[in-house]
Amino acid sequence: MYEWYLLFLSVVCWNTAFFGNALTCWLVIPSLIFWIALIISISQAKFKKTWWKAFIFGLIWGAACLAPQFWWLARAPHIYPNCYVLAQGYGFFALFLVLFSLTHAFFTLLQVFICHFFRAFKWSSTIRALAAATMLIPYFFYLVNFGFAPLGVIQGYPFFWPFLPLAKSKTFLKSLSSIKCKTSPQIIKKISQTDFRQLDKKLCARFDAKRGSSFYSGQKIRTALKCESSKIHNTEKTLVFLAPECAFPHPLNIKYGYINTWGESIPKNSHFIVGTRRQIAPKGTVTMNWVQKIMLNDNEQLVATGCCQAVGWIHNKKLEKLIDKKTVCPFTEEGILKGENQNYDRVNIGPLSLVPIVCYDFFSNFSWMKTVDSENEVTVLLANESWFPEQTSNIIQCFVRFSSAWHGKPIVYVSAKYGLELVSYSGAFDKTKA
Repeated sequence: MYEWYLLFLSVVCWNTAFFGNALTCWLVIPSLIFWIALIISISQAKFKKTWWKAFIFGLIWGAACLAPQFWWLARAPHIYPNCYVLAQGYGFFALFLVLFSLTHAFFTLLQVFICHFFRAFKWSSTIRALAAATMLIPYFFYLVNFGFAPLGVIQGYPFFWPFLPLAKSKTFLKSLSSIKCKTSPQIIKKISQTDFRQLDKKLCARFDAKRGSSFYSGQKIRTALKCESSKIHNTEKTLVFLAPECAFPHPLNIKYGYINTWGESIPKNSHFIVGTRRQIAPKGTVTMNWVQKIMLNDNEQLVATGCCQAVGWIHNKKLEKLIDKKTVCPFTEEGILKGENQNYDRVNIGPLSLVPIVCYDFFSNFSWMKTVDSENEVTVLLANESWFPEQTSNIIQCFVRFSSAWHGKPIVYVSAKYGLELVSYSGAFDKTKA
């Protein structure tokens, strides 16, 4: 009964930390302590008699703590009908429920076996507890980086990292930033010379290429740009208008007629960075190939094309760049997987150089963040979490804040759900625009 009580406390504390608020986020620490106490308790008896108990406890903990993070897969068909059909949503949720429940069950067996090994040498409970706690580090590293490997995809799920909920606490983030790496005062000064403005979420078109025509999406963005431009009174700063991932869910290199319309709706010399798509000649793995007119080097050509998400940079009524999304979320997105060129293009807007990143690119790979110049460049994350449940959106937000504090680099977070957030924990600025 004592072991069931420890399991219950660990599960409750874990889920309360992940899905609670800034006050309950610290419960992730006692959750792990209760789990280690459970492992030590199970390992008191012989392994032959307790292995089945360890496996069952691990199975329950995995199903109760790891699987709920995928509940958005089951809810998505109801909130965003064209994302998946109903059967696919529940099917993926059931698949990941089984996968991560079994993963944690086998990990629990390994933890108990190691503790039994140390117990055979009559090592103290303290050393066994330290061994069980140390094993959590490579285990969560595996989940975050290689969790889907049994399904043939060498990717993980980045939101499993146990200390992610602590990003709800500004005290923790500022402490982490001061210990790990402080934000450069030079970059903060340059950001203060830039006026970032996100388009009104209510005026933007629904982020659904199948339901909205390009004309409808283009006109909604034009209206939103005019509305935001009318609020500008100080033109001394560099103006940057921002729209989230897939705000214009049509290939901008084909529907290029809207570029001039949008450029006329904003002040001269200002910049517009918009989440869109790009039609390209297929290289590697693509979906939906067809023959289409496409703009290549300002010339229309008929080519077989594929579609991928991208970021468009518009300046003075001209499309300066289309930056492709490099990586797609496994099992749930279609597009180009792992593009050959992993270097992210920069957008130069005067005092600053911006590094636009589309949603899952940010969460799946951190190697690019090391290349961001901490004194001259700022990451701009364009995300569309409008169809996620509130709890999942909060975890995504925590990940962004944690990343900024850990790397000591500010992030302009363009969210379809929360609005614009300038994330930095040096104490110089930390503000949100709805």
